[in-house]
Amino acid sequence: MGSSTAESEVFIPLAEWLDNQGYQFFVHVPNAHRSVEGYARLYERYPSHTITIGSYRPDVVGFTPSNRVFAVEVKGTESLRKGLGQTLCYLRGADYAYLAAEETAIKQIQDVAISKGIGTFGVNQDTQSVVQDHPSSSEMKDLLWLW
Repeated sequence: MGSSTAESEVFIPLAEWLDNQGYQFFVHVPNAHRSVEGYARLYERYPSHTITIGSYRPDVVGFTPSNRVFAVEVKGTESLRKGLGQTLCYLRGADYAYLAAEETAIKQIQDVAISKGIGTFGVNQDTQSVVQDHPSSSEMKDLLWLW
């Protein structure tokens, strides 16, 4: 995997991608991180939230264009197993739950995430692009929503 990617290096391009896709969302930036350059930009640009699901506060909470609730846990290349556990918890309080991480790192746990009903966002820090993968259960939720 090589060098480590910081969470903020994933968070910023993900937030910009969500914004460009037209999602309405809120970010959680802990007070301790607000002075860090990347996090400060997030806090200044996007509205924040204080929502907890279980004992965790998602990094991003928002609404899809069909008004479904989604929650995202953002990691860099570290703590992906912890992030997977947090994201599993988010399924209790959101229609969709996603784990976002550096693109190469997320591929290592993507099959496990998808099998548990968790979607993924892989962020390429060089191109600032985002690749998303959804579990098949999310397609069923959207179909049921249309009925």
